[in-house]
Amino acid sequence: MDRVLPIDSVSQGYSRSLNSRLARKHLGGMDLGGNGGGLPVNNKQRAMTPNKSRGEFPRNSRKDSDGLSESPDLEFDYSDTDKWASELSELYSYTEGPEFALNRKCFEDEFSTHVSDKKWTELDAAQHRAHAMRLLDSLEVIVREKRLKVARAILYMTQGTFAECSSEAEVQYWTRYNIFLLLDVGTFSALVELLNMEMDNSAACSSAVRKPAISLADSTDLRVLLNIMYLMVETIQQEDPADKPEWKAMRETFRAELGSPLFNNEPISVTLFGMVTKFCSGHAPHFPMKKVLLLLWKRYFDFFCSTNMRRNTRKLLCRV
Repeated sequence: MDRVLPIDSVSQGYSRSLNSRLARKHLGGMDLGGNGGGLPVNNKQRAMTPNKSRGEFPRNSRKDSDGLSESPDLEFDYSDTDKWASELSELYSYTEGPEFALNRKCFEDEFSTHVSDKKWTELDAAQHRAHAMRLLDSLEVIVREKRLKVARAILYMTQGTFAECSSEAEVQYWTRYNIFLLLDVGTFSALVELLNMEMDNSAACSSAVRKPAISLADSTDLRVLLNIMYLMVETIQQEDPADKPEWKAMRETFRAELGSPLFNNEPISVTLFGMVTKFCSGHAPHFPMKKVLLLLWKRYFDFFCSTNMRRNTRKLLCRV
């Protein structure tokens, strides 16, 4: 049996950004002063530290004559989104790393019961669709543990079935392929229904309110569902010249569906705002608010950046 790592070496598109952000956060959190924490300060550094009791303060190095600073400005890309791989990795917290291997195991256990002699990447389109339909049907089971296992298997598909890939480019290809496949069979609507059901789970809310501290285990079901939905929204909105014509048509249909009532005659944005309200009121402290806000942002960003919105804005500006 192959050795399974928490984050497989093939999934470098996810882990590289996580590790770099972790390093920056770790280094940025170090205290460079001599007040008991962080790195030790030598005499030279201490001499360079201003003494406020003597009235010494750092002076601005900006020259009045030319208006330019001697030190270069901080480079920052003022853009609405980052690269696709970075946007995907932004979703995960550092403690979710081991769940990559768990998602893989859930998928392989489910997949091996129907296909025993081939890998996912070796199947044809008809076999892919048949298995995606089986997973979608299994999401409707009553038993929570079984439903969560199937949801993790779907999450592994949206992560590009990385264990069967040999490069980051392959992972990205299968991520797009699997997500459009899941969208085609109607997975997103089923996820919205499950999200509403978990949101209205009064037992989970009551248990979380009574706990002195919230852990990852309290929001497992919600996190898995929100992860899948975020990966689908972010990937579908990314236009690629190599996209198939049917994928382009599915993208426009999906954008229209996001603004339409999907469950309880409410669009997905109303559901997400409802989760924010319950969290802020203290009735649902276990809601993974970062994931909720990221998905909410992607929903509105996709709306305002859609082709029709750009066209309407252009017409409005021309009238002005």
